[in-house]
Amino acid sequence: MRYVLFKLTYQSGDIIFADWITLFTLCLAPLIVHVLSGAPRPSYLTRGRPPWHERFCHYNPTSILWRYAAIADRRIRARSWDALTMAASNALFWTPRGWDGSEEMVAVARPLTTRLPEHTRVEIFSKESLLTVIITLQGTSAVYSIAGGLSGATYFNSSFGLDAVFFPVAVFGLLRLCAAFWLTEDYHFGYTAVKDSFRLNSFPSVREEPVREDLDKGPFAGVVRMDSLLQSDEPYDVVNRTRFRPTSYWPSILFRALWMVPVCGLWVLSSFYVVPFGGKYDAPVTSWLVGLMFLILFTASGAIYAYYFVRGRTTTTLIPCISAFWYKIYTVLIFGLMVTTIAIACVETKKTPCGRYTSLGGVLGDITACRGQGTVLFPVGEGSKGPFALASSNPNSAGDAPVLDRNTWMYNFTGTCIGRPSDDLWVFSDYYSLYNGSGWVVTAEEGTSYAHYTHDTRDKVE
Repeated sequence: MRYVLFKLTYQSGDIIFADWITLFTLCLAPLIVHVLSGAPRPSYLTRGRPPWHERFCHYNPTSILWRYAAIADRRIRARSWDALTMAASNALFWTPRGWDGSEEMVAVARPLTTRLPEHTRVEIFSKESLLTVIITLQGTSAVYSIAGGLSGATYFNSSFGLDAVFFPVAVFGLLRLCAAFWLTEDYHFGYTAVKDSFRLNSFPSVREEPVREDLDKGPFAGVVRMDSLLQSDEPYDVVNRTRFRPTSYWPSILFRALWMVPVCGLWVLSSFYVVPFGGKYDAPVTSWLVGLMFLILFTASGAIYAYYFVRGRTTTTLIPCISAFWYKIYTVLIFGLMVTTIAIACVETKKTPCGRYTSLGGVLGDITACRGQGTVLFPVGEGSKGPFALASSNPNSAGDAPVLDRNTWMYNFTGTCIGRPSDDLWVFSDYYSLYNGSGWVVTAEEGTSYAHYTHDTRDKVE
């Protein structure tokens, strides 16, 4: 088994400022869109605000994908689905007990509401729909490139440059489509609504409980008590039985099983960039880091999803381990790998003659990055194999018919040639001959820096 990681080489010195702007735009666009669309602004139901280490876990791709899966699963299990249910399912509630995305918050959120969506599904002309369209286009393009590369229809450059570091994000962003019809940010729940509803000076919490008699008479009669909902499980059971089916509902089980299929597929795809399949592995540092980062991400995500799916813990739209210490460490690791990969890619990325970017150095990097459907890049000059020359029409040409002498000398050329090579190529001893289909044969003697044209009317010889 051979495992070769190419030496980190500085190759980005020739990239101009305008190209850097383009590179960072292409690099960060999938990640920014994925994060902005998947982590809405929290709804605070208490005066206190969560510390920074409680907030940043929502931006973890594992948390975002869980939210999509849980919203779709909740919609499948819902006996009735109204605007309040959709809004409460999308909200990130910060309560006196911490983060809460459980089904019980649908009942809790009712007296906290100041704005609800007009419909029970996403508006066509809304920010959520626009983000879904953008993510779908990004993901479709990424899947098309990968599928074309696997089938041989197109060429997929696996030596990622800075522009493709978060290429896999566009792929798993397509999982948003499972919940796309029920994603919204057209709602507002807040502490102010609670204060106005109960006419209290402070939000009722576990330690601050209003007197029951005051809530059972006058303007407070019939109002859902926040403290009782936060402390007692009895109202929750009623809500669950009447509004949602259990997680043992077979369409819910089927959905969870199908959700794991693309997650496992992305895990396998990521492993190709780290594990030496076929007995050998050759890759630049950037490609290896991209593979390692997403292999860790999908290994952890797949294990977490499988554990909670089997246990039926999809009753919360916030991943159950959102506040666990180990999950915070895992989130820091993922973000740390993202920053490290970007930094390494900035050093290793180079622009090829065809305008594409790659992290693979040397002539091999140019050839692999510029390879397309029937298109090949030929390096010419010092360090390349075989002579090459350029020819133009004779200055004495009449009209479109060039007048060429029997011997036309051409000077040496250094650079690259990109095009589609002809199949009409033969090798005769120390000569390379190319029949161009018009009666002219181009010959170049091996080891020389010139070539000449000869007219040949013979039939093509195999």
